[in-house]
Amino acid sequence: MAAFGLLLSTGGLALNPQPGRAHAAGIVVTSLADTLTADGQCTLREALANAQADSAVHADCAGGAGFDVVTFSLSGVIALASPLPQLDSTGGAITIDGVGQAVTVDGGGAVVNLHGAQMVVTGSSFTANTALLAGGTVLNGAGVRLGAAALLHVSNSTFNGNTAGQDPVPWGNGGALVNQGTGTFSATTFESNHASQDGGTIYNRWPLTITNSTLRGNTALDSGAGLKNNGGAVVVIGSTFTANDGRGEGGGGLSQDGGSLTMATAPYRATWRGHPAKAVGC
Repeated sequence: MAAFGLLLSTGGLALNPQPGRAHAAGIVVTSLADTLTADGQCTLREALANAQADSAVHADCAGGAGFDVVTFSLSGVIALASPLPQLDSTGGAITIDGVGQAVTVDGGGAVVNLHGAQMVVTGSSFTANTALLAGGTVLNGAGVRLGAAALLHVSNSTFNGNTAGQDPVPWGNGGALVNQGTGTFSATTFESNHASQDGGTIYNRWPLTITNSTLRGNTALDSGAGLKNNGGAVVVIGSTFTANDGRGEGGGGLSQDGGSLTMATAPYRATWRGHPAKAVGC
């Protein structure tokens, strides 16, 4: 999955126009329905299933074949009846490109769910998603959940107002993102995200690089409002952590419980300021 143009709002995402961008031919979504019905119209769910399967398991859409680009022929709202399919490495890299359209996908938390898959996201916004299922079952990572062996690169994007869990329980980690793969973020803003446990913005356990990005006004009921690192190798370059609030054990900007942290030196070093914390952390 890559090059979205996504705007995730009210628990979903919106694929915004990106004029002037060229993209390869691929699978074209022609319907705003959320079905797997053989009706001659290609839905997003069918397109992703074909891309994952590298074949035309749903004849309404073109078949997937290795690296796939999913585009849209129309604008509007797609209301998801259930989470979109999990993507893994068997289908190869997938690009979802919203160039020229404005498609809103109204879903639940963790709209992007990768396990072994590769994805690039550019010019996108993940807004007001909640990782909490009916009955109180928690889904960590309200915007993105990056699983084992997955690769994610995000640039020029925004994660705003995403929430994992529910205060005070059930607990949730990673308001914007849970990383258990390899994540790279550049020129991206994380603002007003929240977790009812750790990692108000990011809960990290594997390699993570943050470059020229801003983490501002994020909160965690326990620790690591900006970033909770629990075993990964984290590199921070030229980024700003501002007014993040770890309300329990602390770590407003950063809570480090394992792994390693590398901070770039001037002129690319990170800036930390205004991080309320009740215990340890930046």
